[in-house]
Amino acid sequence: MGSHLDKYIVPRFGSLPLAAIDEKRVQGFIADPRRTEYRWPNGISRKISPKSIRNIVGVHKHVLGEKVCREWKLTLPEIPKKEQRCFRPDEMLRIVDAATAQWRVLFATLASTGLRCGEAFGLHVEDLDLVTGRLYVRRSVWNGEEVSVKRRGATERSPSNLDRLSCWLHI
Repeated sequence: MGSHLDKYIVPRFGSLPLAAIDEKRVQGFIADPRRTEYRWPNGISRKISPKSIRNIVGVHKHVLGEKVCREWKLTLPEIPKKEQRCFRPDEMLRIVDAATAQWRVLFATLASTGLRCGEAFGLHVEDLDLVTGRLYVRRSVWNGEEVSVKRRGATERSPSNLDRLSCWLHI
């Protein structure tokens, strides 16, 4: 919050009394084309992302208080959704082949099951059923602590091809 105050709010609104900072002025800040860039003291300029603008408006609301901002109907910029890049099968094979020791096991497991990293880190030996070729995801690891899985549907995973996983691991 201090960074938002120093970089954006104080330079734009610092000379105004708090009572003068209203919905119209904040909307003007959002709509101002100059607000899309911040110039660092060393001269480098940087675009302000839509998410940062939302955060800056949140600091405004925090400073001014819920009572003042409750009825505001600000038009905030859209946050573009980016598709997460996924590795192609040939790329996954190259990654697994290039990895060594426990990294090879981890990358092969992630690639063949679709587990999240935290779910893989939470696996215990008893979570692997070699007879049916299933992994049971009963816990996840977050900040070094074992926690419950993120979603209910994440309780059982079957590798898409157990033979391929075994081949990757040279079992």
